[in-house]
Amino acid sequence: GNEWLVATTGTSSYTVTFINYDGSIISTQTVPKGHAAVAPDDPVKPDSNGYTYEFVEWCYNFDNVTCNMTIAPVFEPIYIGE
Repeated sequence: GNEWLVATTGTSSYTVTFINYDGSIISTQTVPKGHAAVAPDDPVKPDSNGYTYEFVEWCYNFDNVTCNMTIAPVFEPIYIGE
């Protein structure tokens, strides 16, 4: 009989999960290897203890995805007083 050899090159896509400051999931995406994930809307962190929080950036670059990733926001605390 005929035998077929199937070559596999590993994973062709990865899961990228964007989480908020509290660990809640904002977005989960399946991204082809080497492609970019799409950032969700900027997350919001509520004011607390006299500070407001401004979204600065996501903690990792996701322009060329080559592994499963969990990406958290980076916030800048801004003192607004008690």
